[in-house]
Amino acid sequence: MSDIYMSDGIRWQKLIESSLKYLTIFKFYFQEKKSENLTEKLNKFQQFQNDFWHKQHQWYTNLEIYTRTSTIYTIPYEKDTYELTCNTDKHGYLWMKNSNVFDNVKTLTLTPKLIAKNSKCYFRNVESLILTRHSDENYDEDDDDDDDDDKPDLKSTEIKLLHTIVNLSNIKHLTIDEEFYANSSLLFDLLKELPNVSSLEIDEEQLMKFVKNNELCKYLNKNIKKLDISTGECLDERIFLNKIKIIFSQVFSNIEQFTCDYMKQVDDLLVILKECSNLVIIKCEVISKPVNSWILINASKLDVYFDFKSVNEETDDDEYNDDDDDEYDYDDDDEE
Repeated sequence: MSDIYMSDGIRWQKLIESSLKYLTIFKFYFQEKKSENLTEKLNKFQQFQNDFWHKQHQWYTNLEIYTRTSTIYTIPYEKDTYELTCNTDKHGYLWMKNSNVFDNVKTLTLTPKLIAKNSKCYFRNVESLILTRHSDENYDEDDDDDDDDDKPDLKSTEIKLLHTIVNLSNIKHLTIDEEFYANSSLLFDLLKELPNVSSLEIDEEQLMKFVKNNELCKYLNKNIKKLDISTGECLDERIFLNKIKIIFSQVFSNIEQFTCDYMKQVDDLLVILKECSNLVIIKCEVISKPVNSWILINASKLDVYFDFKSVNEETDDDEYNDDDDDEYDYDDDDEE
């Protein structure tokens, strides 16, 4: 069947009636570019709403219309990832709190300002929550308000409403998108609503803004076991700059797994190993030649597994000095 007719309910019905008479399970997810107007799209969706689909086979479908695309899918939604983002116009047979529409979803990408508008959705099995301003696929630039750039993307009212669409007790991992803005007190309030979150993925620059909140730092140190930081585009800077000792001694000393994009300085690695006694795994996309040299010499002496994908050959080996293994110079800020 041509891609042009993939979401044509009449053609599917004729095919099943003529050639697939014993078909009992039929699952699909059709996505199209938004080339039709709303009326045409709804008319096409109605082709899946007759007695053949509902009474004879109990096959139900939902329609979602975004800014640039639209999707028709069978219920329950089959994918394990879902984006609840801007400009979603929903139509369907089963939009109710007690339905199983999204029971297969394990990872939810959410724009908090849409929680109130999507009260009919419920995600009971989500394990990973991603907070974002918008989705690249569904974002409409015309809806962007530059005046809101300095305002938090998360509000207290949205935190209180979050449990109405998501089973919060099941969430174990939280990702804060790099463009998402929330102040430290709101992040703390959110984490208190997510009692089983032990894994955090966050941009390095964002995290640095949160460490001034003592209550939040204590909470993170007690509960976070896996930390994944994005270190930005500049590969010449140290992780957390001169704050690395504070970060790992006071905020994440109990982590068991640490992940980052790039590790250049041996001193950074040594601080992490020294301050995080429970550490089991360190993952890096790229490491420098000096860091690689140190790992080759010392890894067998440690109870830590190093997982990295590549070595940056442009770094100089003389950046690493064996004499630095036991003593390090920290900036004054680190000793406070």
